Amino acid sequence: MTFANKSVIRADTQGFGDAGNVLLQGDTLTLKEGARVDVNTGRQTATTGKGHGGTLTITAKKAILIDGQDSALISNTFTAGEGGTITLSAPLLDVENKGTIQAATQLDGKGGAYFIECGHAAH
Repeated sequence: MTFANKSVIRADTQGFGDAGNVLLQGDTLTLKEGARVDVNTGRQTATTGKGHGGTLTITAKKAILIDGQDSALISNTFTAGEGGTITLSAPLLDVENKGTIQAATQLDGKGGAYFIECGHAAH
């Protein structure tokens, strides 16, 4: 699977509820040219509510590649809730050229968690 040219997969919520979940499985997942997968809750401009970030799970038989500025896997909360969980499993994980993996919170909630299982991590 290749996502490019600022394409986005989202399971966000803008209100008080929890963000949704995304599960991607395949041989290789490539995010480039600003492509991203988001499972966020709340909005950066309105930080009310208690929703939690979602769960993002990616299992690749060969590789997960995140290449380029704004190319990202993100599970954030902009509320008092907790950041979500990102789980990655692949023989190779390559994050380069300002690619991002992020599970954070902006307010009082706990930041999210990363679980990465890979044979080789580059950059």
